[in-house]
Amino acid sequence: MRILGVDPGLAHVGWAVVDSLPQRPTLVACGTVVTIPAMPLVDRLETIRDAIETAILAHLPDAMAVEEFHRIGKLDEVHDGSAVVVGMGTAAVLFGGSGLEVEMVRAGDWHRRLRIPAGATRDQRKPIVERWVRAMVRGCPDRMSDHAVDA
Repeated sequence: MRILGVDPGLAHVGWAVVDSLPQRPTLVACGTVVTIPAMPLVDRLETIRDAIETAILAHLPDAMAVEEFHRIGKLDEVHDGSAVVVGMGTAAVLFGGSGLEVEMVRAGDWHRRLRIPAGATRDQRKPIVERWVRAMVRGCPDRMSDHAVDA
C-alpha cells in the first residue's frame, strides 16, 4: 500500500509518500510546501491544495494520513489563532486529497511510542523523530525538512 503522509500547516506543509512493504517501508518522495505570509490567504490555501494534488497525481497513493492539530499546554499559552491557521491548512490538504481514504493521526500517539517527553519542544523532538524515521524507512535522503520528516 502506498501512503501519502502530511504534516499540515499554513506556512509549511510537509508531505511524504511511503510504500508500506512487509519488510520495511520505503520512501518514494517527500517535500515541503512553503507559503509566504504576505500572500493573500486564498492564494496560500490554493498553493497547498495544488501541491497536494500534484503529489497525488505524481505518486498515486492509495490513502492519506494527516496529522491532527493538537495543542500543547494551556489554551492561553498557544499562539493566538494557531488552531484556526492549522485548521485552514488541514482543510486545504484534505481538499487536495479528495477521493483518497483519509486517516487523521495524532502526533502525541507517536511521541509516546518514541518515548518523547511530554512538553518537549520541536527542537528536542526533531533528532528523536529523525533517527527513528531513518532507521525504519528505507530511501531517506541525507537532507529532509523537519516538516517532511514529521509527515
